[in-house]
Amino acid sequence: MLKWSNSLAVRIPKTVTAGKIPTLAALVSQITPRNRYEEVSTGPEVGKESTTPSSCSPSASVPTHTRS
Repeated sequence: MLKWSNSLAVRIPKTVTAGKIPTLAALVSQITPRNRYEEVSTGPEVGKESTTPSSCSPSASVPTHTRS
């Protein structure tokens, strides 16, 4: 760690940052049944969240707020 002004900084070697940035397609192509995880249940829905497609559509009613 280095002191840089009033903040701490981590120095990253140029050899680490010189790598190619993978595309989304390249990353997705590496997904296999072996490295996929099962869905994890986090419990029942809370508040106004929903996982049903109809409530996630753009045409679902969205409350509007007005300033006073």
